[in-house]
Formats: sequence, C-alpha cells, structure tokens
Amino acid sequence: HDALNCPDDLILHAAQHAFDTLELDRSIMQGRNLFLFGSTGSFLEKLKSGDCFFQRLKSLNCMTYINLGLESADQQTLDDIGKSFGEKDVCHAFEQMQQINARMPHVEITCNFLFGEDLRDDHYNKMLALIRDGARFTQPKGSVYLSPVEFDAPAREKLFFFNRIKTLSRFPTFLYIIQRL
Repeated sequence: HDALNCPDDLILHAAQHAFDTLELDRSIMQGRNLFLFGSTGSFLEKLKSGDCFFQRLKSLNCMTYINLGLESADQQTLDDIGKSFGEKDVCHAFEQMQQINARMPHVEITCNFLFGEDLRDDHYNKMLALIRDGARFTQPKGSVYLSPVEFDAPAREKLFFFNRIKTLSRFPTFLYIIQRL
C-alpha cells in the first residue's frame, strides 16, 4: 500500500510495462489512468527532489492519481495509532499536495483521514483546519476520503457528522468505505 516508497524509475517502468502489456493505447476507452497509494513519509521523501518525480509522470501520457494515508493532523491520534510521522509532517504533506494539484494537470493527489466516534475532538478540529482553512476557495482536485475506524453499519448520527464535515470542507470529501466490500 505504499507504491511511492519505490524508486522513481521502478514506478515509471512498471507503469509503462503495464500500459504496454495491456495495450491500453488500443482500448476503446479514452485516456489512461494510473492509481498509486503512498504514505506521508514516502510522499515527503519524493518531495526532496522537488517536483522531479511528479514531472516525470507526465512521460507516461496518463492521468495519475495518488492517494496518501495522512490519517490525522493531531499528534496524539498519530501516537495512538502508532504512526512514525508527526502532525507537522501531515500538515506539510497536505500543503504540498495542494501545490502539486494546482500546478500539474496530469496529477491529482488525494488523501485519507480517519473517521470514527472514538477519535479525539482535536483530530477533527485539526483536520478541519486543513480541509476548511487550507484553501480560500472550493477546490476541484485533492479529494479527502474519511476512512471509518469502526466497520459496523453507518448510524444516522455518523452520516450526519460526515455531512457536516463535507459541508465545511473546501475539497471534495467522501466517505471511504472500501473496507466494507
């Protein structure tokens, strides 16, 4: 679940090999897409070379979607779930993610944050500071996915709370329910 942790050349080679093997250029479907997952740490590591990796993705002639597991902008929550990165890393990654989304039409970076009843108020307050106050206007790119910590059927209160967050967010915001499939 952390393809960004691989060397740049390996990612580019694997993607091009898959496109060639699947003969996507001959497909009746228009356009090609590449989907990658990454951690906060691997994303920040890629940024050490500036935009180089993200510019190189353009050579694949496809739209690249990268989903980052940011998890929380609250240090205590990150500590509670055993993450090795800190809230400053998450905030920096979120800011950089938006800059790349604004500059590069061939890349969209999205992110996941935890969502659950037992999470601290600071988790939500700090997340809202990013997704509400992190942009002056509603953004077309940079979707935010809220990943439920509990896997029971969504209660009406949970959905109401999610809709409140979605309304406050300046980014497209969705409930990430892949774990339920």
